[in-house]
Amino acid sequence: MAKISSTEVRIVASCERPKGVNLLQQALGWEPFDEADKPSLAILLDFHYDNLMFCVKKGFPWQQISILVDMAAVVAEQCKGKSLSEAIKIYQKQCYLYSSSTSEQYIKQFTEYFFETFMRNYQLYQYVFNIEQEPMIIKVNAHIETPTAPLPFTESKPLKVWDYEQKLKEVETAEEKRHKEHEEEEIQIKREQEDAHQKMLEKLQNVEKPVEREASIL
Repeated sequence: MAKISSTEVRIVASCERPKGVNLLQQALGWEPFDEADKPSLAILLDFHYDNLMFCVKKGFPWQQISILVDMAAVVAEQCKGKSLSEAIKIYQKQCYLYSSSTSEQYIKQFTEYFFETFMRNYQLYQYVFNIEQEPMIIKVNAHIETPTAPLPFTESKPLKVWDYEQKLKEVETAEEKRHKEHEEEEIQIKREQEDAHQKMLEKLQNVEKPVEREASIL
């Protein structure tokens, strides 16, 4: 893994996390990868970024941050497959080797953070970094309709003609709709008139006829 420079540290720290993580990946010399296919690399990249940002928030000098990020990366690499007790010894050894490049004050603060994060979750990191996970591949059958082939240019129309035809179609469609609505209104009126006429006939039929008196015979 390439060592990140103090200038690159400053650039990464000045960006929001998504962009900062991407810039850190480039600074470390990593090839682009898909997080879904390589989740362990994504977690390792977050590990480096979180180490860097801890130092930034503590106000460490840029050069010191570069050194501590590199030291943490060496520790993580050498701890693969090791027990927790072995990992602690590896960390102590690296602190001694890097002590000539950074001050005891910065190493002490970083050590407290490192043990609260990496060492506390050591078994989880070991699982992620040492056990190859099968990629999750989802297969879905999708029906795709291909677009119709365009007409040859010799059969194409000028844009003005096409626009005119479209407007004409809109007018014809609106007129057809209006005509249909008018027909429906006429049918409705006729139906209502027939219903009224039928009701009138029924009323007339129900009216009682007057009783005719028989003429008396004198």
